Amino acid sequence: MGSVLSVKPMLTIKDGEFVPVGQVRSHSKGIDRLFDFVKDTADIEALAVIHSTTPDEAKSLAERISSILSLKQVRIARLGPVLGVHGGPGVLAIALRRKRVDRDM
Repeated sequence: MGSVLSVKPMLTIKDGEFVPVGQVRSHSKGIDRLFDFVKDTADIEALAVIHSTTPDEAKSLAERISSILSLKQVRIARLGPVLGVHGGPGVLAIALRRKRVDRDM
């Protein structure tokens, strides 16, 4: 359906399920939206850019993210076959871990 309407869905995982968080009309706008998501997320401890078939785009996005975060490394990984078969070629994703905040204080 997304390809017919020229719409790229944006998804997140919440409580173990995929949840739509929006849509964009182009691949480049989707990449910008991923970057903005990272930029607007506080206390990132670790981050990876994950791709299905576009390592050059993943590397470019990782470099862009590295310019705004003070992380030792932004990892680049390839999407596994189970998720890759559902997402198809061209998928880019962000996986991140936020710093733990001790709430017992």
